[in-house]
Amino acid sequence: MEEGGNISHFLGIKISRDHEAKTMDLKQTSYIKQLLGKHLDKHRRKSSVLLQDIPVPEMAASMAEQKEYPQIVSKLLWLSNGTHPDISQAMGILACYMTQPSKEHYNIVQKVLQYLDCTQDIHLQYSGDKQQDFLTAHSNTNWASNATAQCKSTSGSAVFVHGNLVAWKSALQQCTALSVVEAEFMAATEAT
Repeated sequence: MEEGGNISHFLGIKISRDHEAKTMDLKQTSYIKQLLGKHLDKHRRKSSVLLQDIPVPEMAASMAEQKEYPQIVSKLLWLSNGTHPDISQAMGILACYMTQPSKEHYNIVQKVLQYLDCTQDIHLQYSGDKQQDFLTAHSNTNWASNATAQCKSTSGSAVFVHGNLVAWKSALQQCTALSVVEAEFMAATEAT
């Protein structure tokens, strides 16, 4: 790369521009392909649905799975923070089990990989459309849905500049909300 030249890759993210359409695409397709090649169980089917629930752990993962689990989750966290906000909630939950994953957690990580196998070409696209509001923030919460987290709610937020997603987050709320309204207020506060 030359000084002042166009950048094509940054921290493993491919950057491409269309000057006529005034768009910029951020992709991690090659990173996903490497990740799938190394960690996806080939005997599993592709899945376009991420996940519905995290089951209560019943069976311990094998030693090999316990060793591989944190490696996969770390790589998926990098991906969720880079160009795939669609897996952020799942990764926030699965990261809580890095030290003692169960067989169910390992299977869910494989489900995330199956989902990425179907959606690996999805990417972030930024446009120069100034017609959208300058700054917009959205937040939501699922009130007390996580029984394993002392009934704490999970908040999600997304921040847009001129309609382009620039920041996103999914995290367990610090306090236990006593109502849906309280959980929503906490989520809105965290988004600002």
